Amino acid sequence: VREWVVEEAFTPRSLGIRVQFAVSTDTSVPDGELHQWFGDGGYALEYSAGTGNSTRGLVILVSGSTSMAMENVNYKATSSRVEFMQRLTDCCLPTRIGAVIEKSDRLIDTAVFDHRVLSRWSRGNVVLVGDAAHAMAPFLGQGANQAIQDASCLASKLSQYDVEEALLRFEQIRRPPTARLMRTSRILGLLETQKGNGRSTRDLLFRVLGEVGVVGSVFASSCLPVV
Repeated sequence: VREWVVEEAFTPRSLGIRVQFAVSTDTSVPDGELHQWFGDGGYALEYSAGTGNSTRGLVILVSGSTSMAMENVNYKATSSRVEFMQRLTDCCLPTRIGAVIEKSDRLIDTAVFDHRVLSRWSRGNVVLVGDAAHAMAPFLGQGANQAIQDASCLASKLSQYDVEEALLRFEQIRRPPTARLMRTSRILGLLETQKGNGRSTRDLLFRVLGEVGVVGSVFASSCLPVV
């Protein structure tokens, strides 16, 4: 459908970033807490949720990768425990995270892709919304939020104008903010997975920007609705 709308072949872009998940009944993180560590070439998140026997720990390892990992759209358990542990070590991340990985009952591996900004979102009475129009890297956590904003904006315009005018106005409103978020998410992911000298630059940049409030404002501003 997307290729029919834009009238050209379409290929997602790989960011050269790999995301691995480990889910386990073992976790050292108190319920509801999120811990994050930045390392050399990547970062890790550890989170726990649930109560009693239903408590689960989740470790997410995000790292740069030169191998062509495939997009795992169904999040099937495909990751290797040994490889997961090796990438954790290569990124110089805390070994205690490995306890969750060693005891995990589900390991998932996927690559990160995004889209280039499309030339248009609609053709005739067919319109693209959400990831079909502007799939972005996950580093701002904005995929679902932007899809909801698309739906709100589209419904509003369709209630005010005929279809052709409504789709035109919808695209004029929603394309600029989503294009900005696509670029920002891509840059953020590449920055967060820097290694060597790039890692030192990243750490200093994040520290300074965090102290002056820029980091918080980037995430906060991306959540503000533009409809």
